[in-house]
Amino acid sequence: MIRSALGLLACAATLLHASSALAAADYKIVTASERGTYIQIGRDLASFVAPAADITLEAVPSAGSAENVRRLRFEPGVKFALVQSDVYQAFIDQAREGNAEAARMVNPLRVIMPLYNEEIYFIVRADEPLEYIHEIRDRKINIGPLGSGTALSTTTLYRLMFGAPIADENASYLSNEEALVKLITDKTLDVVVVVAGQPAKLLTEMKPEVRQYIKLLKLDPTHKTTQAALATYFPATISATNYPNLLSEDTAGIAVKAFLVTYNYTGPETVQGHRIRKS
Repeated sequence: MIRSALGLLACAATLLHASSALAAADYKIVTASERGTYIQIGRDLASFVAPAADITLEAVPSAGSAENVRRLRFEPGVKFALVQSDVYQAFIDQAREGNAEAARMVNPLRVIMPLYNEEIYFIVRADEPLEYIHEIRDRKINIGPLGSGTALSTTTLYRLMFGAPIADENASYLSNEEALVKLITDKTLDVVVVVAGQPAKLLTEMKPEVRQYIKLLKLDPTHKTTQAALATYFPATISATNYPNLLSEDTAGIAVKAFLVTYNYTGPETVQGHRIRKS
């Protein structure tokens, strides 16, 4: 998978050269927060792929997938973006429904390829009676900063599972770190949602005593609300070897795909009529 991704990125870089007629160029790839998986992937692409393609690639942190699409479209120098599959699909769906702004945003873009799964972690206090993701209905949930990929994934997943949005009074928009503090200390939150590929730095850096305070909710693939979510999202296994201080055994979870996105340099519009969602 990584070998294929590197080859495709090199091809995209070649197209960039052809379109700009430059012998060498400086480009950017927008990723996510400094503590996430995307920034590491971006830095690896910059270190191991860009030199062979005769470009300089800078991995740039961002607020997440939704911002990445906008920056790819409008920020000078940004030629690649890492984008969650559900965020990308949301732009496509809105464009098809007649949203002119969404169409303007996504029609000139193309997916190079899906890279890997990003797990969606539902974190609760260790003393909570909750055990499964489908039990979070009407709980106070931190969905991540407004406009972030995490916020879009959380709200989309919740609506798919329960057929209604998260109530305004039950939603908060803090960073992961701020939300975890509130979850444990003043207990004004019941659930903190984190979206990150394994191993997520935020969770790997936790100390062994963290099990006294928090736990991860599991996915029940047989529950009807879960089945509704799996029309768009993907079952995953959260590995105990990745999080030995948090898990004693592997846990069933749910994930979203991470896409590598660039411009469509071979045609004016290729996104219309393209479908990401699972059939």
